[in-house]
Amino acid sequence: GSSAFYGCEALTDVTLGSGLKAINSQTFYGCTVLPSIVIPYNVASIGDSAFVNCTKLTSVTVPRKTTSIASNAFSYPKKMTMYGPSDCYAQTYASGKGIKEPLVLIDNLAFIVSTGSRTVITATSQDQTQENIFTNIDGTVIN
Repeated sequence: GSSAFYGCEALTDVTLGSGLKAINSQTFYGCTVLPSIVIPYNVASIGDSAFVNCTKLTSVTVPRKTTSIASNAFSYPKKMTMYGPSDCYAQTYASGKGIKEPLVLIDNLAFIVSTGSRTVITATSQDQTQENIFTNIDGTVIN
């Protein structure tokens, strides 16, 4: 429920049950060392301040069923990589946070895209990208 793990400053790993339908407000508020989380398949919404002050949170996996993420669910969204299936709400959320030219990784392909013009700027295979550095990107979407 709400505030279930509020202020758990030693929480470094959590496995949530598949029956969970929502991450309520302030559920993980202040879990300052939690580095990543996988949201279970049946979670439809992530509530207000659910992950606020989770300063080490850099990886969030969001399922296709998630159709609502509160605008203030995360305090550090630009330091995060949000994983999810293509055309899922996670992509809409990332775009809404101002990511304009993300690196999109799908299977063995890498694309740099412009969300404003909805065009692919660069497309390469994994073999071509293994020893490259991507610049001029402001986010990442990984499928």
